Amino acid sequence: MEFDNSWQGVTVPGDGTSYFEKHRNVPFDVASTRYSAINAWWLGEMSRLIYRHGATRKLPLDRRQILAEVGFIEREMFDVDGTQGAIIESAPGSIHPPMGILAFRGSEEFRDWLTNINSVPVPWEGPGLVHAGFRRALNLVWEEIEGLLTTMTVPLFYTGHSLGAALATIAAARKPPRATYTFGGPRVGDAHFANTFEMRQLYRIVNNRDVVATLPPPPIFRHAGEQHYVSSGGAMLVNPSLAIVDTDRLRKDATYDDQRLLIQAPQFIADHAPVNYVAHMERLVIRAAQM
Repeated sequence: MEFDNSWQGVTVPGDGTSYFEKHRNVPFDVASTRYSAINAWWLGEMSRLIYRHGATRKLPLDRRQILAEVGFIEREMFDVDGTQGAIIESAPGSIHPPMGILAFRGSEEFRDWLTNINSVPVPWEGPGLVHAGFRRALNLVWEEIEGLLTTMTVPLFYTGHSLGAALATIAAARKPPRATYTFGGPRVGDAHFANTFEMRQLYRIVNNRDVVATLPPPPIFRHAGEQHYVSSGGAMLVNPSLAIVDTDRLRKDATYDDQRLLIQAPQFIADHAPVNYVAHMERLVIRAAQM
């Protein structure tokens, strides 16, 4: 998977021509509740693929067909007033053990960005406060999702990118899965909300200068879960200090070409592209295997 710093990579992430290329013969590690490089890759691709709509002449395979090629079935798609996503299951007889994935789609339309902007902290059914727009967006589909999840007896994993990451985080607070992996997610709630994840497996993956991961600003909003920060050199740092992150963000990103500034998105936006998260996850699987 090549890095894509174009505006298209950020604004139409579902238009990729290939998915699940490098490690499709390595099964999902269903037994692992700890951070897993291969699970991060699978879920990163799920978070990118969920943006895809129907097939076109240029993109002949739809989302269900792509999933079928790698041993998964889309059980249910939900779409209510801009909140979108799917429940996905491993197919019988595939390389994957029985499992389910709840994948949320991130921001695509202007109304989704309005959801992101509505950052008033409000109560929810647990400790602390959460972002009003994110809570409202999840509430639109939560009754349907919870009903489906309740019928599933297989291990569950949640994932999402951007707004989808925020929705996956609140969903994990309401009905904890085996593990949650988010990509380029914003802050979702206050410190009391974040503390609900001290004993839960939430892995928050951040790509270098991704601006969305810095929003909404503190002090009211705090990040939750275990941070896995992709450095400017492509290394994965676990829960690095703010000083380390701030220093690293000043370094030149090896994936970004400063000579093409006029035809690519600024790095703080390009680093938010789902394809760039997947490209890093793909390479980090290889690094993990070599350790």
